[in-house]
Amino acid sequence: MNTWPQLLADYRKSEKARGHRDETVRTRMSYLRRFAAEHDPVVTRDTVITWLARDDWAPSTRKSARGALRSFYRWARRAGRILDDPTVDLDPVRVPQALPRPASESQVAKGAASGCRDSALMVRLAANAGLRRSEIAALRREDLDDLGRLLVHGKGGKQRLVPVLPVIQAEIRSRPPGFLFPGRFAGHVHPSTVAKWVKAASGSSPHPFRHRFATRAYSGTKNLRGVQEALGHSSPDTTKVYIQLADDALLDVMWAAA
Repeated sequence: MNTWPQLLADYRKSEKARGHRDETVRTRMSYLRRFAAEHDPVVTRDTVITWLARDDWAPSTRKSARGALRSFYRWARRAGRILDDPTVDLDPVRVPQALPRPASESQVAKGAASGCRDSALMVRLAANAGLRRSEIAALRREDLDDLGRLLVHGKGGKQRLVPVLPVIQAEIRSRPPGFLFPGRFAGHVHPSTVAKWVKAASGSSPHPFRHRFATRAYSGTKNLRGVQEALGHSSPDTTKVYIQLADDALLDVMWAAA
């Protein structure tokens, strides 16, 4: 049957079987359900373009929605569930490059001093280790090795080893085995919970702490490749977006050009 409920259920199973992260699958399914509420499964390329051109979406949202549709229809075509993929040759969505927005040092200090141990550790992991909220949520005590390095489970199933500060090592080693932040019933907390707790403790969401980490790490080392590896970026161009140059560094550039 090629009804939406059956198609979405089968697509979700396929994505899980391919090893995609739960958060990635949930995000794609959310966009697909919105699309399914307004359209039949078999649509034209023009229909897809019209839906993606809606006025109430930011470019980043439009890009994510396009990615979800492309993934679904590629699967449906390969699986023989539809004859024609309407997303073939869709133009890419241009997302304007935003300025870096690092969290302030006062937000770091406030979050690290939080009376909640979990929130304080989450802030340190974001600000002092550059971890994403999904990476923080999935951490286990066993991910910290004897050399003080964290095995971080990043996007797309990629793993990396990140050395962490002694204060973070000590806090992790004081925890019981298993997830550092266990869920209410099973598994670990949802990444949105990490975002909620970090924001409540510090006044900032987790992502600006990654910008803060990148900015300070690059300022202290000028090692773009190292910062890229620490953040788990596949391209140094992505890392550059995270780094805010200090005013005095920009002033040096101006004087050099004078």
